[in-house]
Amino acid sequence: LESRQPYLKICCDNAKFQSTGCISDSDTMLEKYGLVRVNIGCIINCKYIKILKTKKIILCNGMEINIGSNRHDKVRHAYMEYVREKNKWKL
Repeated sequence: LESRQPYLKICCDNAKFQSTGCISDSDTMLEKYGLVRVNIGCIINCKYIKILKTKKIILCNGMEINIGSNRHDKVRHAYMEYVREKNKWKL
C-alpha cells in the first residue's frame, strides 16, 4: 500500500488498485493482518519481506524500500511476530 495523495495505490500479486484515503487510517487497521508501515508513505505485507536490514527492506520481487528512521523497531517486531506465527505449527 503506497500513498500517492490523495490516492492510495494498492499492489497485490496479480493486480493494482487505486483508492482515495489516508495511509494513517489504514495503518492500525491492517496491523492484525501482518502488514506494517515502513515509512511515511508505505505499508507492506510481512509475508513478502525477503531481507530485513537496518535501513531498508528487500521484498521477494527484488524491490527495495527504505525504512523510516523512527520505524525500524516496529518493523522488526512486526516481522518477528509474523515469522513466529508462521512457524507456530511446524513443531
